[in-house]
Amino acid sequence: MARAFCLLVISTLLFGGEEFIFWAKYSSSNSLIKYQNISISKAMVLSKEKGSKICDIQSSKFKNETTLDYLKRHQEQLFECFIDQKVLLKDNSKFKGNTANLKTSVTLVPVRFIVEFKPLGATISKINR
Repeated sequence: MARAFCLLVISTLLFGGEEFIFWAKYSSSNSLIKYQNISISKAMVLSKEKGSKICDIQSSKFKNETTLDYLKRHQEQLFECFIDQKVLLKDNSKFKGNTANLKTSVTLVPVRFIVEFKPLGATISKINR
C-alpha cells in the first residue's frame, strides 16, 4: 500500500504539475475599490482531466520558494490569465435626491489549474470540467 502511494506521488511530480484552485473577488463603492481578495489554494483532491494551456508566467522560481509562494507572488498575472473565465457581476444603484450610491461586486468563480515549471517561467493550464 505504501509503495503504491509513493509511486503515485513520484509519478505526479515527474509527469504532471501541481494542481491549485484560484478565485477572486473585488468590491467597489462609487468607483473606489473597497475590498479585494485573491485566493490561491492547493487542491486537496487531484482531478483526472487534462488541462488546456491558457498562459505563461515569464519569471523563474527562486531557489527555496514553494510553488504556492511563487503563485502568490504572481497573483495579479494569474488574475489576468483567468479573467476571461466565468465571472459573476452584481451591481446595486441607489439614488436619493442629488446623490447616488453605486456598489459593484465582481467575483471570479473558482478555477482549477495546473502549474508546470519550465526553465524560464511557468505554464498555467486550466482543468476543463
